[in-house]
Amino acid sequence: MQILPRLDADGASRNAIDMARTVIGQGGAVIAAARTGALVGEFRQAGGVHLDLPFESLSPLARWRIARQIRNTLGKHRIDVIHAYGRRGARVARRAARTMGIPFVVSPIGNDDRPPEQWISPDMGMADAIVAASPFVASLVPQTMLANGARVEVIPRGVDLPRFSPAMVRAEKLIRQAQEWRADDLPAVILMTGRLSPGKGHDVLLHAMARMKTRHATCLILSREDENQRYRETLLRLIASLQLEGRVRFVSHAPDMPVAYMIADAVVVPSRVPEAFNSVCAEALAMGRPVVASCVGDTPGMIVPGKTGWLVPPGDAEALAASLDEALTLGIPARAALAAEARAAIERAYSLADAQKHMLALYRDLTRPRRR
Repeated sequence: MQILPRLDADGASRNAIDMARTVIGQGGAVIAAARTGALVGEFRQAGGVHLDLPFESLSPLARWRIARQIRNTLGKHRIDVIHAYGRRGARVARRAARTMGIPFVVSPIGNDDRPPEQWISPDMGMADAIVAASPFVASLVPQTMLANGARVEVIPRGVDLPRFSPAMVRAEKLIRQAQEWRADDLPAVILMTGRLSPGKGHDVLLHAMARMKTRHATCLILSREDENQRYRETLLRLIASLQLEGRVRFVSHAPDMPVAYMIADAVVVPSRVPEAFNSVCAEALAMGRPVVASCVGDTPGMIVPGKTGWLVPPGDAEALAASLDEALTLGIPARAALAAEARAAIERAYSLADAQKHMLALYRDLTRPRRR
């Protein structure tokens, strides 16, 4: 069973679905206890069973009902292991696992509203294993937990390398997506994707765009039309005040992200706050795109400055502008060398297939009968 806040368009949900496919492919079954979100349909298509639970509710009665429903489900379906995501998932999983005698693992997840040191909760110390999506997350586990025997496994969420491969992008899909975004005749494209959230640093990017020397570049910001309307309006006002109309556009999410990355001449990740695993950065590098990213969280472990991309201080629009200018002025041989280095680095350290094997091995280890 997976327990997570919501099956939505975020890294934790994507990881949960990838693992569900793997477990089901091995002949197992997966139930996800989570609030309904954008990825519920995909989870069900993978063969998973969705249990819709209101984890955002804080009332004692709601918590009791959630706990009872999870215990009933655990007993009915003979669950072997519980995998919880985040602080609330860990709280629910700890109680259920203790009551039912089932091992549980927990994956801390990033939260823009909490500093990284609060990503780890006391409930996580009671898990049979803490699965860290990066060495950065592993470093957040308190020494007191480690001293008490907490088991920490670093298992990156990984990149689906066969899917995120330039060789797999078909020309007709590339042309169709570029036309849909009205990007087929743009001299240079900077791509930013991710949630519309202040922590992602959209405002820093806009100030950087105003400072760039490469004036012919257009920035495409991927977002859903109904996403965080108040923040979107704030950004639109900033675009107007910086006189960036025509140079910055909001575009719809692409159904095929490898195609979206191939349209970009540079991918930018200007986050103000750290992430547990920077999926955008890893995917863009796998696609051989020049990446300019903030030096926060696990991102410094992905990028080798000068070889596979650029790292800038978070919130530094001047440095971001300079690095984007440099990325966009790379010659063809330099871009080819960077693409090869970036792809090879992701293949070595962030293969989704390797991550899934590691996670399956952990599940099997925890469910293996122990000698008394």
